[in-house]
Formats: sequence, structure tokens, C-alpha cells
Amino acid sequence: MGRDTVQYAERKAWYQKNNGLTLFGRWYVRFGLPTSPDTSTRQYQPSRFRHAGNYDGVPVYVERSEPASSPRFIYVLVDAGCRFQVYAEGREVQ
Repeated sequence: MGRDTVQYAERKAWYQKNNGLTLFGRWYVRFGLPTSPDTSTRQYQPSRFRHAGNYDGVPVYVERSEPASSPRFIYVLVDAGCRFQVYAEGREVQ
């Protein structure tokens, strides 16, 4: 997928409605506010993350130190300003 065809979470209904998402067979819920490399207190160095796939066309990243099949946190690309929304593994309410 080229840069001009990247989809962003901010335009997706599930993001706008603050819904959780299922990825890697696990349930994830929003954790905090969207952050960017410029304003985050965490270090968002590109070498720290790897592309793990897409959710509804939106790129999802995980920390390289996390297991590929069961990361505790995922990072969803929110907008073209390179802001990311952190999602934490959560418990699905039944």
C-alpha cells in the first residue's frame, strides 16, 4: 500500500465511536489519548516498532520487544500527522 493510499483511524466509525477492536485473536481497548513523536513522553523511535498488520485498512504497529502473536499494546495510526492511538489488551465483556 503506497503512502497516498494509507487509511487513518480518525476516519473510521469504530475509532470515532471509541470502540475496542479484535486483532491477533485478542480484544484491545483504547489506552490514553493519541500521541505523536513530538509530544509524547514515551520514545517513539521507528526502530522500536514494527508493522504488525492492518485493522480495517489502518496500519497497526507493535513494539519489537512484544511477542508477535500476543502483544500487550498495539499502536494504531490515527492521522497523517503521525499520531498514534495506543490500545491495551483488555477483557471482552460478555
